[in-house]
Amino acid sequence: MLVGDGLIKTVGLSRPNEKFVYFGSTIRKHGGRFMKIKTMLIMLIIALQYTAMAASVTPDTAVIRQILNRGYLLERENPDSAMTLYREAIGLADSQKAASPAIASAKIRLAKWEYYRGNTSPAITQALGALEYYAKRGDVRLETATMILIADILRTTRLFDQAFAYLHDAETKTAGLNDSLLLANVYNRLAAAELDDDRNPHDSVERHAILSLSIARSLKNDTLVYNNLNILGVLETYRKNYRKSLDYLQEANKIVGRVFPEDEPLVLINMARNLYLLGEDEKAVEYDKRAVQLAEKYRIPQYVRLASANLKDHYQSTGDLKQCLYYTNRYYLAKEYITEQQVLVRLKEFNNRLLVEKKEGENQRLSYENQLANSRLRSITLIGVMLFFLLLTFGVSFFLQKRQKNKLRIIAAKLDQSNQVLNKFISVLAHDLRSPFNAILGFTGMLKDDPSLTAEEREGIIARLHSVSRSTFNLLERMLEWSRIQLGSAKPVKRECNLTDLVDETIQILEPSSSLKNIGIRFHSRQPVMVQADPDMILTVIRNLISNAIKFTAPGGWVEIGVSGNDAASFIRIRDNGIGISPANLETLFRLDQNYKSQGTAGETGTGLGLTLCNEYVTLHQGRISVSSEPGKGSEFTVELPR
Repeated sequence: MLVGDGLIKTVGLSRPNEKFVYFGSTIRKHGGRFMKIKTMLIMLIIALQYTAMAASVTPDTAVIRQILNRGYLLERENPDSAMTLYREAIGLADSQKAASPAIASAKIRLAKWEYYRGNTSPAITQALGALEYYAKRGDVRLETATMILIADILRTTRLFDQAFAYLHDAETKTAGLNDSLLLANVYNRLAAAELDDDRNPHDSVERHAILSLSIARSLKNDTLVYNNLNILGVLETYRKNYRKSLDYLQEANKIVGRVFPEDEPLVLINMARNLYLLGEDEKAVEYDKRAVQLAEKYRIPQYVRLASANLKDHYQSTGDLKQCLYYTNRYYLAKEYITEQQVLVRLKEFNNRLLVEKKEGENQRLSYENQLANSRLRSITLIGVMLFFLLLTFGVSFFLQKRQKNKLRIIAAKLDQSNQVLNKFISVLAHDLRSPFNAILGFTGMLKDDPSLTAEEREGIIARLHSVSRSTFNLLERMLEWSRIQLGSAKPVKRECNLTDLVDETIQILEPSSSLKNIGIRFHSRQPVMVQADPDMILTVIRNLISNAIKFTAPGGWVEIGVSGNDAASFIRIRDNGIGISPANLETLFRLDQNYKSQGTAGETGTGLGLTLCNEYVTLHQGRISVSSEPGKGSEFTVELPR
């Protein structure tokens, strides 16, 4: 099985003894005089096979060294190609059991490269291979450095217990080496692991980071200096000391671009998080955008994903839907790329393993027919497994792409609905504010320009002005409440309250308007019904629903109210014998983009915002509103609130 450039080729196995069998059948026709020739042919074939096997197991160190040297030359300008060469050299060396310091160094380089791109499985494989070599060789310094790398890979996969075991072993080995830089690296990775592991106290993180920082500064090792400053900055963010965190991170940012520019996006992302928390969104957005640019430049999708997530959330909160969609796309593309790369790396590793197994099998193959048959069977089986794995990989990739497209379609639909809501909101403002302001201008114009008005007429105009102003104020108040909910600034302040008392309070407020229309309000429940809720929001809901019932009930009608509860929820039911609601209007009753408006039985007007606001308030309490209605017979609204 030969694997190259992602293609799998099958090399047919020759069977030299097939020809021998044919000759054997011919020779047997001539009797025993050909036995010596037959024996010589058998010995010749076996000798040739053993010679080929001996040649195949001899390590071709010159070829391996050439491949590694090409990788070293390419590493700075084209790291992807360099890593491909390292894999080729490592695979060839492993198949021939050829170990050397150069191969171990290539494994470390490849492990770091894979780890930095989030491919932890191949990274740990290469690092463990290098660790085994250094341990056998007795190179304690390189063995300890490799243990630190393995611990850091384990940390990113959240295997903290194993990571700490490697780090504590490394700390013990470092104590006997008298190597300050290595010890500073151990303390630095301990601080990073303790910061990620919620079980560790922050004081331990700070102690190890400051110890490492002190050694790094004395050694003038800027790489470790910025790394520790970044850890301390994140730690202060966890402690909510955002200004102190920014001080650490800004100092780190002055260094990182010079010594390790690939990490500059991470420092910028950490700075942006503090600025968001401090309310300095403009500067935070600038840092996140810079982080995206640098992460794309250095081809680090993890950082693209983190920065895009911050920008997506920011623009969603500010209502900039175009930018929100743009960075949502960037976020999911980066996330999808990371997933695809992990699948591709695993496929390449599987191909490499197959290549090694095949070469080892060929090196051990003998001339006997049964061994050749077994080798062919094994190859066919491996081809089947590989084809299955390829089909599975393509299937997973196709599924992920399809799911991603569905997610983007859902996001686009939500954004479209948000645009419709916004347009309707603007329409309501333009339409429903124009009429009252025209009335106000008309009445004030009469008061200003018509001196012949009697005192009684002036009082009537003033009363109308007050009524129109009050109605306009109520409209603006509801719109303000709705916008606060959409922006997320309206949060329920829950406490235990009695629904019976809230209904009684609302009836007292609305009794004058019901009396004017000769509408009776029936409320027979007098038992306390307790619920954990924001009383002001629930009062608004009850007031809107009872007010609507009065508004759409003809004079002489009735409104019936009931409260009840069980172990799971509490209920408020408001029923009337008013004009009812058509089935078509029931579908859009609580939506602002298709809000329902109708005149009351006494010509009362409304904006349609009241029911939308009620629904939003109940949703904030994890409850729901349901309605049943029949035109001409009345309506019943039910509010369900969890206890």
